[in-house]
Amino acid sequence: MRKIVNIVMWVSLVVVILVVGFLAKNHYNNTPVKALKVEINYSENGESNRFLTYEDINTFVRHRYDSLKGRKIKDIDLEQIENDLLDIPYVKNANLYETIDGQVQMRILQRKAIVRIIDALGDQFYLDDEAHILPIRSFFPAHVLICNGFIGNIGFYSRHYSGSKMDSIVNNSILKEIYNMAKYINNDNMLRHQIVQMNVDINGEFTLVPLVSNHIIKFGKADNIDAKFTKLKLFYTEGLGHHRWNNYRVINLKYKNQIVCTKN
Repeated sequence: MRKIVNIVMWVSLVVVILVVGFLAKNHYNNTPVKALKVEINYSENGESNRFLTYEDINTFVRHRYDSLKGRKIKDIDLEQIENDLLDIPYVKNANLYETIDGQVQMRILQRKAIVRIIDALGDQFYLDDEAHILPIRSFFPAHVLICNGFIGNIGFYSRHYSGSKMDSIVNNSILKEIYNMAKYINNDNMLRHQIVQMNVDINGEFTLVPLVSNHIIKFGKADNIDAKFTKLKLFYTEGLGHHRWNNYRVINLKYKNQIVCTKN
């Protein structure tokens, strides 16, 4: 008899837990959203290189979904909203979740621009650290490397390119070489603070403009990037020293295993 009573008690307890869980879940699903909280991660750039604002995200959500506030949690598709947020070109990743008190929390990771490109017709755009093309935001200029010169116009602002089409443009044009150069410079602490501008000539060769000193750096084609920049850094640190940088007008890296300099 005691064994039967124990079994009944355990079965009753499980039933009670299931019922309470069902009622709690049902109550939670019918809870109206009380607030939308947005957190934007600007990567290591900090807010000085921000493209996105909290108002941008709130406006986007209002336009797509009218308003989340007041709607029942069960009626909100968080995965769909995450995917839709990726339509904003500056959003790299979006993660949404609901809290027990009825708040929808958004965690947004912003893309990181590494170079600002000015093409042959004067159109401007960014490339980020994953070679995605980003539009310019006039009120939020990023403090990044600038590249100009003989760069073909892609009509970025006049045509509606898909993400895959833009990726194809980068992979099959001078933009790929610009990206490779900019990424290398951005990943090197010394070069990132020293090189502020690149120019591409009609032959697809690069000239670099440093922040310190009045010389220019003839880099040549965007090949053997690591070897050329290694030569340059050794020349800066061991061959010159800061006090002698102004003695030269041109530093030429185009030749294998040597640096050719032109004095002022």
